[in-house]
Amino acid sequence: MNIISLLVLISFILFLILSYFLSKRTKNLDDFFVAGRNANTIFLTGTVFASMLSTNGFMGDCAWVYDGHFISLMVINTMCACGYILGSLFFGRYLRTSKVKTLPEFFYLVFKEHKLAKYLRMCSAFVVCFSMFAYLVSVMQGVSILLESLTDFSKTTSLIAGFIIILAFVSLSGSNGAIISDTLMCVMFLSVTIIAAFYIFNTIENPFIAMKQLAQSRPETLKAPNELPYVLTMGIIWCITIAISPWQAGRNLMAKNEHVIFRTSVLSAILTVYFLGILYLLVIVIKYSGININTSEKVVIISALEQMPPILGAMLITGIVQAGISSAMTFLAVIGFSFSEDIIGQISKKEKTDKQKLILCRIIILSVCVLCFIINTFELASIRIIAWFASTIIAASWIVSVIGILYIKNYGIKSALASQISGFLTYIIVRFLNELNLITYEAFFCSILSSLIFGIMFLEKNSNKNLNFMSIKLETNEYKKTKLYAILLIFSGVLLSSLLLKYYSSLFN
Repeated sequence: MNIISLLVLISFILFLILSYFLSKRTKNLDDFFVAGRNANTIFLTGTVFASMLSTNGFMGDCAWVYDGHFISLMVINTMCACGYILGSLFFGRYLRTSKVKTLPEFFYLVFKEHKLAKYLRMCSAFVVCFSMFAYLVSVMQGVSILLESLTDFSKTTSLIAGFIIILAFVSLSGSNGAIISDTLMCVMFLSVTIIAAFYIFNTIENPFIAMKQLAQSRPETLKAPNELPYVLTMGIIWCITIAISPWQAGRNLMAKNEHVIFRTSVLSAILTVYFLGILYLLVIVIKYSGININTSEKVVIISALEQMPPILGAMLITGIVQAGISSAMTFLAVIGFSFSEDIIGQISKKEKTDKQKLILCRIIILSVCVLCFIINTFELASIRIIAWFASTIIAASWIVSVIGILYIKNYGIKSALASQISGFLTYIIVRFLNELNLITYEAFFCSILSSLIFGIMFLEKNSNKNLNFMSIKLETNEYKKTKLYAILLIFSGVLLSSLLLKYYSSLFN
């Protein structure tokens, strides 16, 4: 067994032991679904950022940087970071005060007196489960490929090991386990990546030369006329996704209070820009350090194996694996919670006890794991296509209905249903036609337009909405601390702009 296999195995065992002890703290539905609504700023930030990063940040994004898109990704990440701030101010805090357990339940709560309310809830839950399952399949496929290629594990062993971990955490301890494991994993890959970055920077004579070579290389892709529209489109998509998606905004349900949500949004935004900026700089230095990279997606992994001390490289790869496992935990939890509560719970005519609901949710989580495992044993090219459009399907389906419900007086349940259904179907249809090269329209904006049109068509004079949770009173004694986070955000923005202007732009001279 090599050192990477050993470290991965040790981390898996430690997390299994932790899941057992955390399961003893899970005593009711609130503990299982929303961690008892008692998460502080550090733990909430850990779970938010860890579930966002995944293997894509270390592999897919790094590949794009390696190919010369440093500034493009910095712009996308900055717009993505704005989603944390906007989401907490205009959606997340109301989500927290609504006291719901899932995002689909939030839509139900607003229109709970209407006979169509449960159908809106089920429709929202279907979108959630569809998207999150595609994510889960994609992430676990990436984790299994990574483990198989870098350790002594076979593909089947890699899949089984990964699923045992996420199944243990999610089914035994629910959100309690996920929030603690995410934070531990977040600390792990943050610290190891930063240490690795400084190590690599010190191995070459002048890291500044690598930056200059990047600036002067000007690959053809940067000259493409559709580069800027693509970057802005992806930035908008990720800003909305971060603001309203169940695997990001849904974490606000766990917050101790609304101030925790505001503070978490600031720290998550700063981490998104600064940590990923360091990671991308690491990729640039690796690119011009002379090491042979055959596949750009593996730039960080190859560097960890060939340029770093064995223990540091192994820890970095273990951190990447943990990032993927962390995201998989989140996706599985969201599917299990929504499917049991928002779909089966609405179909069933008999009211279940909390214990029965917990058992049902765990059965669904186990079933989803088995199904995902079966799918991942096959080489299905379509999985990656599904995972790609799944990354934005919730934003496309929900953004109009979320804004309409909270901020438009005449926006009722019919508008919400029409918006979500039309947005979802339009996105799938347009994306499918794009894959067949029959049209070249941006699926996201087409679905937003469709959602908006259908939402307006069904506006009603008396929307009969329950928005009592929007009349919240924040704890005044917490304001001073929260203002410090706001100042930190402003300072971080000024610092980032100054650094880019002073160092990166000067490389073009």
